[in-house]
Amino acid sequence: MFIEAVQCIEGSSPRLIHVAAGDTWVQSILIPSVWELRDDFPDFRWKVSNKEPDRIVADIRDGRIHFGLIRRSFWKESNTPSFGVVDGWEISALTLLVGSAVPKTKAKHGREVLGELAANRIPWIQHEGTWRGLAKSISSTGGERSGLKPDIECGTHLQAAMSVLSRRAWCIVPSQVTHVLRLSALEEPTYPPPFRSYDLSGFGEKDVLQLICNPRVVSRSKGLTRAESKMRAALRKAMAAKCPRR
Repeated sequence: MFIEAVQCIEGSSPRLIHVAAGDTWVQSILIPSVWELRDDFPDFRWKVSNKEPDRIVADIRDGRIHFGLIRRSFWKESNTPSFGVVDGWEISALTLLVGSAVPKTKAKHGREVLGELAANRIPWIQHEGTWRGLAKSISSTGGERSGLKPDIECGTHLQAAMSVLSRRAWCIVPSQVTHVLRLSALEEPTYPPPFRSYDLSGFGEKDVLQLICNPRVVSRSKGLTRAESKMRAALRKAMAAKCPRR
């Protein structure tokens, strides 16, 4: 299967570079990075896929895709030491998004606002894979609730973010997500804006977003070593504002 997959990838005309990530990172990081690389690789065609982490690991193992972006926490659980970890960026910058239907208070700072939201039982919408760690951190804001859980769990950060717009609800997302929301707001401007955002840098449990590959695929495909280097540079640029390199 591995050899057939490599031949399938290399047999494309023009040659194909296939990269995959979760929905959040595809829209906020990966597509902008790939766009910058197009002129550097005129003989290549790019494919960007939205995949779950376990599917990314399986497809890289089988040689079906070249590169993937996944969280280090999942990477450790997947137990695949033969893969190559190309680079990594700390995901420590979080943003609190509050729907415009939530009344404003005197609180100005993110942690203060978060404490009030939790204490007042404003509906919480959150990505299903991140809420447990966040719930522990929220208890330190002064808005402690026994057995705090999201009212609605979503499959992706972007789903959670879109769900709070113009509603009486809130969520916590990686700061890159707010860039996608602001671009969307420019296309269809509304007043008042459908959400308010507050910085939560350093809040919650830290994780690292890693660019991974299968070294066998990279070594067998002409031009991929250079593509790997260029992609690292583009991803660093895309994430530099909020995610320091690790």
